[in-house]
Amino acid sequence: MMKRLTVILVCLAFFVSGAPALAAPQGCEIEPSGTRPKGAIVFNSDHNVLQYCDGTAWKAIAWNLGGEGCFGEWEARESDRNWSGVASSDDGMKLVATVANGFIYVSADGGATWAERASSRNWVDVASSADGTKLVAVVANGRPYASTDSGATWVQQDTVNRNWRAVASSADGMKLVGVVGSGRVYTSANGGGTWQQQDSADRAWSDVASSADGVKLVGGTDGGVIYTSSDSGVTWVPRAGTIAFEVASSADGSVLAGVNFSSRIVVSADSGTSWTLRDVEAAWAGIASSADGTRLVAIDYEWDGARKGPVYVSLDGGANWQARGMNVAWRDIAMSADGKKAVAVSSGNGETGKIYTSFCNGVSSGGVPDCANDSTSRCMLDADRGIGDPEFIAANVASGVNILGVTGMLTGGAPDCTNDATATCTLDADRDSGDPQLVAANIASGVNILGVTGSLVAPAVPTAADGYFVLTSNFWNGNLGGLSGANAKCLSALTATAWKNKAVASANGQLVSGKVRAFLCDGTTCQNGQPNTKYFFATALDAIGGGDSFTTNASGQGPNNSDLWGQATRLTGGDEIPSYWSGRAQTGTTLWPSTSHASRCNAWASSAGGQSGMTGRANTSDGGNTRWAVATGTCDDDFHLLCFVDP
Repeated sequence: MMKRLTVILVCLAFFVSGAPALAAPQGCEIEPSGTRPKGAIVFNSDHNVLQYCDGTAWKAIAWNLGGEGCFGEWEARESDRNWSGVASSDDGMKLVATVANGFIYVSADGGATWAERASSRNWVDVASSADGTKLVAVVANGRPYASTDSGATWVQQDTVNRNWRAVASSADGMKLVGVVGSGRVYTSANGGGTWQQQDSADRAWSDVASSADGVKLVGGTDGGVIYTSSDSGVTWVPRAGTIAFEVASSADGSVLAGVNFSSRIVVSADSGTSWTLRDVEAAWAGIASSADGTRLVAIDYEWDGARKGPVYVSLDGGANWQARGMNVAWRDIAMSADGKKAVAVSSGNGETGKIYTSFCNGVSSGGVPDCANDSTSRCMLDADRGIGDPEFIAANVASGVNILGVTGMLTGGAPDCTNDATATCTLDADRDSGDPQLVAANIASGVNILGVTGSLVAPAVPTAADGYFVLTSNFWNGNLGGLSGANAKCLSALTATAWKNKAVASANGQLVSGKVRAFLCDGTTCQNGQPNTKYFFATALDAIGGGDSFTTNASGQGPNNSDLWGQATRLTGGDEIPSYWSGRAQTGTTLWPSTSHASRCNAWASSAGGQSGMTGRANTSDGGNTRWAVATGTCDDDFHLLCFVDP
């Protein structure tokens, strides 16, 4: 069942097409900087589109999905369960998924980790407010349940059991709408506190979607037409010529889409007044829309046990579609507000499935875009575009540094395409060669860009003989289950999340039990690294940060020096200075100690508030022993773990 979903505009691989010209200066002139030559590329901020000069006029550059970059790779999450529904907050970080005859599961880190919530019921669907704090879920032949704390607790709503099929929410989580199979529509204006029966007749309702303000609604029926409402569900209008049991809506309710078993996709651009039948046909399971309706994703479903389908993606309001990803028995799908993150669940025909997450960033997950793969040479400026240096590509510029509109990724990460006013990876109309970032330290060593020869040396690439020192994104209290339990938590967390060089470690068979251990002491044992081994820093959920390394001695101990661990090339934590359980003493001199501190949460088996455990901190202002022994925390507090990944 599809929910209210919102907008995306990302830096994608693209190609030049014969798209019609947008409103832009003729004769390839840009004020106040004058005329641009044939082939010049600029970003038109008035229309949020890239344009190129064909010699006489500016032309729009068409967007292309680009390889497997846009929702092409899906990472399996959580365990096999009979998943029934999924929803996302606008930022894609707070997710919620329901299980038929099971529990509700929530994630606060974009799907990397999940926590079981609520009681076991026959959950069929779930919806989320924009900020992910207000949730509503419905039970087949049961009641609605609402949460106001991102799913931590749930309260039963309504007074009557009904055969609920789907539910949708406004952006503020106050206006809700639910549909009942072979029944009526029910709405709530107070976040689920009370519900009102709407419409005048029973219908075979199967799905419902809402605009952001909760005023415009669209509903699907089993084997019947689409219905729309423009008064928050009080009255409904059947739309002739349509058939859909799963529906989606843009944020303003103007763009609508629907799918049905073994049929074609239908799309409306006028709030359901008229509809266009698109060419793609499949045994559809669901569909989702961006806020402006330009981006749609539809999922194919297993049919009678004989078919499992891919995800289909459209970037032009449903006019054109491309199949993406693997064939799975998809059940439901949701997206973040910017459309760069997607979460989907699978199950069907008596089979269990998993939660899957994916990205639409213009490059495949963890990959690097090819900057010389077509005539436009995306991610760079060719010889006829005013800046004529063929070395001027993202791969030759420091990661995160923007030179003349090209944002670098030399450290191996994908470029950040939203870090300046241009909101693109290309040249802004008014930039010139006086960019202050055009310095040797930001350019690859030996590469000359516009007369500046670079001095930046990329970090070493790990080999099979190297290990990793990785900070988890997860938190745990002091009851880690002892050293063995902590090791298992490290393995589970690092397997489930992205981090720098994870693909190398995985390819080398290092993400297995016995090779992943916690940087932890329990009073009997202090777990160190392998002897005489290089370990590379990394942080979970950060595929770019990290890359620096240290080397252990013959006893597996690392250096006790003044190096700061809280750095972009070591352990990152965004606005947070990461702290983690350690149990390690403060007695290190030239090496970190192999002795335990007295505070260890009863050998990491206690979560009692009256007990404590030593923690370390990846400070940015001092090194030394504080990195493994900065302060004790009570055992009911939650801290990260630092984990070895051994060669």
